[in-house]
Amino acid sequence: MSSVLQTAIDSVKSILEMFSSQSALSVHEAQAAFREPNMKCSLAYITSNFGWIPEKIKKLESSGLSLQESMDILEDVKQKLSTVKGEVGINVSRKFQAVIDRNPPTLLSSLCERS
Repeated sequence: MSSVLQTAIDSVKSILEMFSSQSALSVHEAQAAFREPNMKCSLAYITSNFGWIPEKIKKLESSGLSLQESMDILEDVKQKLSTVKGEVGINVSRKFQAVIDRNPPTLLSSLCERS
């Protein structure tokens, strides 16, 4: 795990510990999540395998993209998701494909409106 990720985790955990677990259900659940023994490994897995997704979303949201550029981004996302190992990677890749399969007209018209 990178030192940046470790520092961020430690910072969030120390801030959460300042709150009473009885102040809100979300605080209680977040504190419980940070006590999970495999939480750091899970966060490292998510960061290393899916940390690029926000950048792709920003690119798709930007105006002025041609339909081809948008489709290239989606194809890149599909390819990257297909390389993620483990059950989570398989499930995310399948979900992505299912969304694309169910929404091609909507997706294409949405992308066309932006270009």
